[in-house]
Amino acid sequence: MNQEKSLLNILNQVKTTLEGGIPVSGNLLTDIKGDLDIVKDCVVSGNKLKINLCELNDSGIARNAGNTDDGTIRVINATDDVNLASIASNIANINTNIVPAYDPGNGRVQVDQQTLNGFAIDAGAGNLSAGTQRICIASDDNLTGTIAIQTGRVAGCVDLGNNLLNVDNSMVSGTAISVNSGTTDAGTQRIVIATDDTNLSNISAILSDVWDPVNHYLNVHIIP
Repeated sequence: MNQEKSLLNILNQVKTTLEGGIPVSGNLLTDIKGDLDIVKDCVVSGNKLKINLCELNDSGIARNAGNTDDGTIRVINATDDVNLASIASNIANINTNIVPAYDPGNGRVQVDQQTLNGFAIDAGAGNLSAGTQRICIASDDNLTGTIAIQTGRVAGCVDLGNNLLNVDNSMVSGTAISVNSGTTDAGTQRIVIATDDTNLSNISAILSDVWDPVNHYLNVHIIP
């Protein structure tokens, strides 16, 4: 009986202690209150905690363009993502319709340059058609000004009435063309006879018949 009363007393003491709370020192209680005050400052409306999104593992979160670093968050696509499945399907269609669309050796996608809107691209000379690509010259092209000046000068030489260009035949390289008889000068145009000219061959053949290369005179036959 005495042992039972002693055990009962101990249990009652434990019960009384638990009901009264675990005693803590004054310093420890102050530290706990300080930590709770800090947590309280982080609470916003809706009983939610504010999170610092400026740092990741004590490194500033990487933003804008740049290389990967400790502040770069790594993410993955869900295997059942509908957009991912659509992208994969479209890539498969490209590889099916243009074999192979992707050139892994050169790291590029091949493009069919044989057709334009379903029409074969025009090549070589010919008339314009649905396969003719239209191009334009940029308005700030530095050559357009020069072209405009030169075409303006050419336009002044056009004879619209006769549909021809007026050409200055009075000079050769800035020197007046020589006319009538006279000695050769900078205005005299030099010409040559083509070596395969048939008339030249005939003349040479005739001269060889009448020319005496030994005595250097022409053989003349006098008809009585």
